[in-house]
Amino acid sequence: MVNNPLNEVACAGLLHDIGKLIQRADGFTKNHSDKGVEYLNQFLDRKKFPTAVINSETVVQCVRYHHARYLRESKLPPEHIAYIVYEADNIAAGMDRREDLAQEITVVNKYEKFDKSICLHSIFNKLKEKTNEKISDAVMDYRFPLNNLREDREVYPFDAQVGTGQATRWDYKKLKATLDKHLPGVAESNSLLELLEAVTSFVPSSTNTKEVPDISLFDHSKMTAAIACCMYSYFAENNITEFKESCFNQATIDENRKQNYFLLCSFDLSGIQEFIYTIASDNALKSLRARSFYLEILLENVIDEILTALGLSRANLLYIGGGHAYLLLPNTVKAKEVLANAAERVNTWFLDKFGTALYLAAAWQECSSRDLMNPREDNGAQDRQGKNIKTRAKLTGEIFKRVSDKLSENKLHRYSAEQLQRIFKLPDTVDTRECKNCKNSVPTAEDVCSFCNSLIKLGGVLVQNTELLAKVSSDCSEPDAVPLPAYDGGTRYLQVYPWQDKISPEANARYYSINKWLEGGNLATHLWLGNYRGGQDFEDLVKDSGGIKRLGVLRADVDDLGKTFGSGFEQDAVPKYEYATISRFAVLSRYLSLFFKHYINAICSEKKMAIVYAGGD
Repeated sequence: MVNNPLNEVACAGLLHDIGKLIQRADGFTKNHSDKGVEYLNQFLDRKKFPTAVINSETVVQCVRYHHARYLRESKLPPEHIAYIVYEADNIAAGMDRREDLAQEITVVNKYEKFDKSICLHSIFNKLKEKTNEKISDAVMDYRFPLNNLREDREVYPFDAQVGTGQATRWDYKKLKATLDKHLPGVAESNSLLELLEAVTSFVPSSTNTKEVPDISLFDHSKMTAAIACCMYSYFAENNITEFKESCFNQATIDENRKQNYFLLCSFDLSGIQEFIYTIASDNALKSLRARSFYLEILLENVIDEILTALGLSRANLLYIGGGHAYLLLPNTVKAKEVLANAAERVNTWFLDKFGTALYLAAAWQECSSRDLMNPREDNGAQDRQGKNIKTRAKLTGEIFKRVSDKLSENKLHRYSAEQLQRIFKLPDTVDTRECKNCKNSVPTAEDVCSFCNSLIKLGGVLVQNTELLAKVSSDCSEPDAVPLPAYDGGTRYLQVYPWQDKISPEANARYYSINKWLEGGNLATHLWLGNYRGGQDFEDLVKDSGGIKRLGVLRADVDDLGKTFGSGFEQDAVPKYEYATISRFAVLSRYLSLFFKHYINAICSEKKMAIVYAGGD
């Protein structure tokens, strides 16, 4: 295992509920904690699995004791991370689990409360639908079939009011087989996150029939890992070593949950449209595809640089796409310094490379476990009979609003005094001319600057291949490598190749597998990319036109997406904020990215068209 305590904390959070999958596949002979321990114990063999991330007795103990009764009976020392994972699980479950207020369910005994055959519900069932500015009263009941998330297949929800579907034990066995095959080779938390996304994205976290089962086991485990890592980092900086007192003392837990352990961080990349469409007519598709891909990788890399500087995994990344990103980070001095340094250094790098064409805005807001959980409290609300009831306040929405307001304020005051001096410094224009693409200065003997030239060559690789492997490193020896900003203020270099299933990991290199799953110790992430093309360039599409030889251009976006994230899960009746949780916002973001970056390739397949850019909204 990588020598990083946060790696172990992340893995414990990601695997704490793995027994639910094993239990549903093998049969309900034991509780899910015991089934998880039984499953992971087979990998506690350092000779047989020397690099496996799950080869950790500490992780297994976190799985065994992540419920109060077992943790209370354990003899774990007060500094054991199991106490953090236990509390992180409670916080994440407090965000996920919501009673289904649309129906009344009478439970005869505790066993009838759970339905092991239930399918994951779509979070769009609880999203407000507006029809002619009125809220639709139509009841939606869409559910996902139990399946893997794969690159060669789309998983769409079915209408449970029209068809039927159940998650069978055989379906769970197939998922378990995938886990059995790949888990022993996983060497660190990012790769474990990738595997769990592939296997558990459509596995319901809870099968409680009184709750809305619209949060997957993957999303719950990911959130648990993110929260646990934030708490561990906060405790470490504040010299809190007895985790039992902070996480398991029922006398002080309510006060502890009011402590601002977390930072909700938001990033916004400005100048995307102008950057992408600043091209010449020659090699237009290659240039457009390369510029949109470059911005995609640029933001991914900046986020990875920040996470790496803090020792965190991508479990702490809530959303990224369309030039936007949200992170859940620890509320530490170090985290704030890293965020401030990253924004300052990246924007200075932008000024040197592109002038004011691109700008990265960053903002963060302190928040507590209570803010994330948004618990029911006495807020003076009444039901239809006039009876006082406990409801949830708009805590989560307020956190998002505050960080959004700070981000807007940031954009009004973009540059420091030193950066303004760079802007107003006259460039050396002797023996130079304009690059015909980006209009920056190039030597008189050249038409295109080195950056645009490298993008055109990158575009050649992108239009010929839909499955790719990208490497970001300090290696600038490759003549066509494309520069990217680094956290330290320096430059990293992007190289893209046709996809290959074998990589030779290099020190300080980060890999991105595009539209194909790939496990590996240094692989940062798998990325979906909407990149279908029905021709090598626009000329090929023009030749295939019917009638007049012209291109047709389609631009589309999702209306009111900002309002959707702000208030889409708010209900008209009391309790209004029951489903407005960070978990559901994160899932909504992931579904949108899945559609616009993955499923859209299948939608366009076999058609004479090319995707220039798809992502975000």
